[in-house]
Amino acid sequence: MSGAGERYLGEVEALLGGPRRERRRLLDELRAHVADAVAAGSSEAEAVQRLGSPGAVAAAWQSRCAGEAARARRRIGACVLGLALASGLAVAGHADAGHRQRPAHPRPCVDSTQGAGHARCAAQPQLGGR
Repeated sequence: MSGAGERYLGEVEALLGGPRRERRRLLDELRAHVADAVAAGSSEAEAVQRLGSPGAVAAAWQSRCAGEAARARRRIGACVLGLALASGLAVAGHADAGHRQRPAHPRPCVDSTQGAGHARCAAQPQLGGR
């Protein structure tokens, strides 16, 4: 590619933002479009004209990059929120484990006047007894 195509790509590149690798990929794609159009019989100037103005291409690119960045921020935010909730639940569960009442183990009912297993003992177990 020469002349009009290289000038066009230079103008587009000057207007682009975003990650270098992604900018390079876009420029390579634009270069390939121009090369395909020239191979199909168009002039380089016609191929460049069909791509649109450098400003329009750069604006579309910036819009795409902004959308991807917003999606990435939302995904990261959702992950952070999920981790915070899971951590909070884990801490609450751990803290609650120390405050749970342990099941009472009733002492055997022993009545000195009547033997163990008497009806009064079966009806009213003595938990703290003697």
